[in-house]
Amino acid sequence: MTQQEFYNKLNNSKTSFSQKETADLNNIISEFPYFQAASFILMKALYNNNSSQYKSKLAHTAANIPNREQLFNFIYSEYSIQNNHTEKSSPSKPLNTTIKSSKEITKPQALQNKKGEDIKSKADLIKEVKDRIDEVEEGRLKAKVESVKEKVEEGRLKAKVESVKEKVEEGRLK
Repeated sequence: MTQQEFYNKLNNSKTSFSQKETADLNNIISEFPYFQAASFILMKALYNNNSSQYKSKLAHTAANIPNREQLFNFIYSEYSIQNNHTEKSSPSKPLNTTIKSSKEITKPQALQNKKGEDIKSKADLIKEVKDRIDEVEEGRLKAKVESVKEKVEEGRLKAKVESVKEKVEEGRLK
């Protein structure tokens, strides 16, 4: 397969493939396993010729290329790989456009401490954050203390109930 034939096959997916061309493509890929364009053309050739090797080669090719969607489109549609080279044009003049905003932009509100005073410095902000953290921790500690007190009270009540039960049983036994 000549270089020109290769480019024609790559750019025109409607062409048919002979057994010799398929064998040539296999040889190229065995020599250059990461030559993606040759892999694309080989997959198209195997698909068009209803080859028994198609499924196994497709799995291998799909694992070795970065864009499986492009491979799918090349094989199953009238898709050809285009040269993505674009020439840079001279910069165009910017269009005169106006942007209309539906939302009014407002200034952010100042942070306030518990007393309602604005926090103006970083030190004030740090102090306020520490105070609030201390309050949260204190609240958690109070909740734990209350929980422990409840458990202790439950334990005392259970102990009293047990002692009353024992006394009642002793009274019955006597």
